[in-house]
Amino acid sequence: MKVKLKSYNNLQNYQCDYPENVALMLSVTKALEYAKKQISAIRGTKNFLAYKIVTLEGELLYKLPCN
Repeated sequence: MKVKLKSYNNLQNYQCDYPENVALMLSVTKALEYAKKQISAIRGTKNFLAYKIVTLEGELLYKLPCN
């Protein structure tokens, strides 16, 4: 199932759902793998990075916040 991966670089945009980047991914598994890899790369820093994975119709499947 194709999904949209929305990325957020600050908490305010994350809460208001204003993504900085939206990517089309071929599967939920690929989207989760990519998001977790990116989050683990910045873990332990003061940077904010969060992702939301939604269906093409806009239904929220996963939220992956990290600060």
